[in-house]
Amino acid sequence: LEIGLDAVFEARWRLHQKQGELALELKMYDEAEAAFKNMTRETQGEAEGYYQLGILYLRQGDIENAYKALKEAEENLHELAEEMIEAHCQKFLKADMRLEEKEIQAGYEDEIILNAKSAVLSKAFGKYWKLDEPTTVDKNKILAQLPPEMKEQLMKVFKGMVVKITAKGFLIFNPGKDDTRAVYSIISENEDTAVVDALPFGRSSSNEMSFKAGDSFFALCGIGSGKSSLDLYFVPCSLDQLSPNVQQNFKEKEARGEMDFLN
Repeated sequence: LEIGLDAVFEARWRLHQKQGELALELKMYDEAEAAFKNMTRETQGEAEGYYQLGILYLRQGDIENAYKALKEAEENLHELAEEMIEAHCQKFLKADMRLEEKEIQAGYEDEIILNAKSAVLSKAFGKYWKLDEPTTVDKNKILAQLPPEMKEQLMKVFKGMVVKITAKGFLIFNPGKDDTRAVYSIISENEDTAVVDALPFGRSSSNEMSFKAGDSFFALCGIGSGKSSLDLYFVPCSLDQLSPNVQQNFKEKEARGEMDFLN
């Protein structure tokens, strides 16, 4: 009996799918919507139903409802939903991400108060810090041991890196790579070093990082792993002292609200 019922339910949601796909092909959008919504009421067809609704709304130019439907499909583990969201719903995806970030940051209110009192990190707050290649090379003995070509190749990985940190969080910009945007809490600090527990937005777990700061330098310590890890040194600068491309990048981040969490 159970096998027979499963077959009936399987046939029912697939019938709704066929009806919806045919209606969509004929541009009978109301009928297609009704059929795909019927799919979402069937357990076996729920993920595919929301996915097909997303496709329908995209076809109609209704990006907001497409995003909502595709998010439902994603939550029901549809394998193509995330790809469609990334491709077509960036505006709403980023708005949701900003909202999630605000909620995370709201949970760091006590840490932000303590961060603001840091004798080490307060020296770095509110400034742009650009990579100081000569000092980084000078301070890392492992780089002096490398052939010039290898050293140059390694430093290209960090070329153009910029950091901005406040009591509320930090941003690490590395051209050609995704930004690291994070909130943090201080674990310990001494005269010139603060060890923090950093939680990057978009990740479920935090990681320990070490920062050094003085009146004229900032450093990310232990970047990499084991004996090959590096301390990256930065010098303060204003936005207009960065390259035109980097300036434009930061202005676009500001316009999109991606820097708001630092303020």
